[in-house]
Amino acid sequence: MLLLQLFMTEKEYNECVTTYADNVYRFILKNLRNEEDARDVVQTAFEKMWRHREEVDASKSKSFLFTVAYRQMIDHGVHHRASSQVACESDECEVLAIP
Repeated sequence: MLLLQLFMTEKEYNECVTTYADNVYRFILKNLRNEEDARDVVQTAFEKMWRHREEVDASKSKSFLFTVAYRQMIDHGVHHRASSQVACESDECEVLAIP
């Protein structure tokens, strides 16, 4: 009887971190242009992958990870823009934080 493994093992997850963490970080950093925000997005993407590892086919982990990171980056941008307001008077613009 052949049993198929349908979830990512801890070893496969760790291999994914080793293999893709730098590439995902550089991809997100290129778009966000903020190191701290990029680290947060990548960390959250890996956390989501870990929490959903039973649903992730290890052979598709790269696709899953980049998709989650991309969506996280988009969400970050939406929340970041919503938390600041741009006030412009004549030629000067100032970013004001909204509490």
